[in-house]
Formats: sequence, structure tokens, C-alpha cells
Amino acid sequence: MCIRDSRLGTAFAKSYQKRLVRHEVETRELLNQSEELAGYASLYATKRNQIRLLENVGKIGVDEMITKDSVYLISFSGDYSATVIKDELLARQQKMLFKLLWEQSKQIT
Repeated sequence: MCIRDSRLGTAFAKSYQKRLVRHEVETRELLNQSEELAGYASLYATKRNQIRLLENVGKIGVDEMITKDSVYLISFSGDYSATVIKDELLARQQKMLFKLLWEQSKQIT
């Protein structure tokens, strides 16, 4: 199942942000290396929200969230827009790709 809707993006972002604030979610974020994002990373990296930096990549303009059986793609350009793909095989594949990037990323000091 795949859903794309700008209203979904806004609703999901608000719901997810509340869960993050209540510490119900553990995250790992990969950001492209830049002074602006390095500052963000140093402010928001915690034990529950691990952040690493990727070198030599272009601007990453979409957040990707991976759960047990779904992949969420969220664009923050203009209005929030989200695409949800509910597919356990795709989610497992994206987790493997994320793990490879995570292992090659730069840890924040």
C-alpha cells in the first residue's frame, strides 16, 4: 500500500514530534555534512536520538523513517508532504541500506 498526501505529512509530523518529546521513540539520523547541520546535530544528539554525518553527499531534502513494515518519506519543502509505503520486504531492505550508511558515517564528537 502506498499513500501520498500533504495532509498526511502534516498530521504525521505533529504526531511524531509529540512522541519524540515524550521520549517514546528512539531514532538514528543521518545528515549531510554542513556547518548548519553539524550545529543542529550537536544540539539535538542524545542517547535516544543518535545523529551521524555523511560526508561527500549532496543536500538531503527528504526524511526517511523506517519501521518494521513501512517506509515513510517526508518532504519539508513548502507544505509537509508524506509518502507511506507499507511493505515489510521493502522496509527490511531500507534498514539494510541505512545500516550500511550508518556504519560509514562520521560520529559526532
